[in-house]
Amino acid sequence: MKKLSKEKQIEALQNALQHYNFDEKYFIFPIDGRLGLRYAIATELKGGSIQTHTNYMTPEAFNAFLFGYDAAVTNKLIKKTL
Repeated sequence: MKKLSKEKQIEALQNALQHYNFDEKYFIFPIDGRLGLRYAIATELKGGSIQTHTNYMTPEAFNAFLFGYDAAVTNKLIKKTL
């Protein structure tokens, strides 16, 4: 599997946020730390500061988080077990 560039990863995760009906004020905030590139869901506050609403995650963990979020909001997992 070809590794996506940072810009493409951000674009893909941003599209996933829109797909899961997050408000447009939420965006993907990247950080390139000693553990590598990680992403969080964030909003911009007055004055230009940024507030993150999740932990920083790898793209794979981020996708799993969004899948779990969607399952919890739509109760897909509960409906399948009944």
